[in-house]
Amino acid sequence: MFSLKDKVALVTGASQGIGRDTALALAEAGAKVAVAARSEEKLSALVAEIAGAGGCGLAVKMDVADAEQVKAGFQAGARKIRAAGHSGEQRGDYSRRARHSHEGG
Repeated sequence: MFSLKDKVALVTGASQGIGRDTALALAEAGAKVAVAARSEEKLSALVAEIAGAGGCGLAVKMDVADAEQVKAGFQAGARKIRAAGHSGEQRGDYSRRARHSHEGG
């Protein structure tokens, strides 16, 4: 497995399916993972699972179909990352959209 230590990943559609699996894999590789989706309950459970495995995760509620929510979600995520002590110079930003029309994203 490759290392993503000191990197930050943003995974949209992370509440289930491919997005969830991607978030877990990135966390396992050492990334601090911001998980985004519409379901706060599922995001909270995912962040707890990431933390339980020794990783660092944060939930950002957003619907990627709504540009204002995406903008607000990125701003909230950046604030949380800065509050946790991760400067922009130290972080690598990755984005992945993994949604299925039949899933709640």
